[in-house]
Amino acid sequence: MDDWIAGWREGIVPSREQAGFQLLGAWVDRPHDRFVWVVGYAAPDGFKAAEERFHALPERLSLHPNPSDFVETATLDMVEGLG
Repeated sequence: MDDWIAGWREGIVPSREQAGFQLLGAWVDRPHDRFVWVVGYAAPDGFKAAEERFHALPERLSLHPNPSDFVETATLDMVEGLG
């Protein structure tokens, strides 16, 4: 988990921000080996376009090891802000 968090902080977060996302929060549930984070994206092109842009960034593609190698199961839930 610590390796994942280090790679996430150093590689994923800056790349997400470069693609226009905002990090809204992150939490670790160590007893269940679970990492949860919330990102926001509010530009007119939409989340899907930003997600594709993020995954195509040279900075994201060059991360080694690939952060996805640390993920056993991923769940993406879309929610709408009310504030």
